[in-house]
Amino acid sequence: MAKALEQVNEIRQRARRSTLNSVPAVTPANLSTVTMQSIIDERMRELLGEEGIRWDDLRRWHKAGFINLGTWTKTDFGMGPQYDDSLWGFDVGIHLLMPIPISEMDSNPEMLKSGQITGY
Repeated sequence: MAKALEQVNEIRQRARRSTLNSVPAVTPANLSTVTMQSIIDERMRELLGEEGIRWDDLRRWHKAGFINLGTWTKTDFGMGPQYDDSLWGFDVGIHLLMPIPISEMDSNPEMLKSGQITGY
């Protein structure tokens, strides 16, 4: 975990100097320890707007047992209260994996035999 702590602190040092006025933020950059939760938190702050990375992290952490997406609500996924509850329908058993593209199913006889992922 020493290497992880070093890398997280490097990221925090750089981000601390990334303020609008170039004055370092008052929040201390260096952590004294690193946990899986601090890595999860740092990746969320650092990569939130990066296409696909956040979702890959969430799936990986769910599979590894660090988080349980089955207990998440629409708010945990970033949907505000302005969204109707009927629009929320995340199911870990169905939505954790993406459907196999139809082009792949059509061009691969073995894939066609095994069928589409359950729920799609």
